[in-house]
Amino acid sequence: MDKPIHTFIWITTNIGVLSVLVGFIILLSKTYINRIRKEIQEKNSLIISHQKELVNSSIQILERERERISSDLHDDLIGQLYRIKLMNKDDKLNRLLAQGIATARNISHELTPPLIEESSLEELIADFIAPYKKKYNITLTCSMLLSFDLNKQQKLNIFRIFQELINNIIKHAQANSINIILRGNSKSFAFLLQDDGIGIPTTTYGRGLGMKNIELRMQVLRGSYRLKSNKPIGTTFILLLKNNQSNSNE
Repeated sequence: MDKPIHTFIWITTNIGVLSVLVGFIILLSKTYINRIRKEIQEKNSLIISHQKELVNSSIQILERERERISSDLHDDLIGQLYRIKLMNKDDKLNRLLAQGIATARNISHELTPPLIEESSLEELIADFIAPYKKKYNITLTCSMLLSFDLNKQQKLNIFRIFQELINNIIKHAQANSINIILRGNSKSFAFLLQDDGIGIPTTTYGRGLGMKNIELRMQVLRGSYRLKSNKPIGTTFILLLKNNQSNSNE
């Protein structure tokens, strides 16, 4: 065999072996990278799952504590105030006791909304804002809500967010008017709350416990929200849920 042919065969064979070796290394590398990627995805999935469990647990603990405080107010404090009122004959003191009983009952009512499973979100909000209509010009607009089925946990979390926002308006906004809009269809649910107050800087508002509570509940709802200041006055909060999330908290 001629030397050039022998050399050609040797080079070709080595190139083939080298190609197979390179291909094998590439295959091993891809397999290793895919395994590492899968492990990272599984780890991230576990972290996200754990975070969701922590968030849900935090909300449940918070609600149980609210129920406990509400029960203590209703069963113990209000009962004691009633007994004192019955034993007392001073009209002025009785009027003060009656005011204290009404205040304690309102606090208990806010902590645990009655009949939340039987009541719609519209009914819960309408009941909550009724006492404030004496001081504020409040409008509540609802449309097509029956098209979007909110379960008990969703109603409760949206209602808690609403309570937090209303309390902040009362404490800080110096508003005269409050506009509330609830809209739902087969694809989405939207909640809007707008006031005509002095406006709340989002950087300042975001540092408070109230906003952290809202963010915590939004994680449970798996929805999106936006808080913005209206120029020159007022603040608007918008919450949005998609239909594929409607049963996420069953």
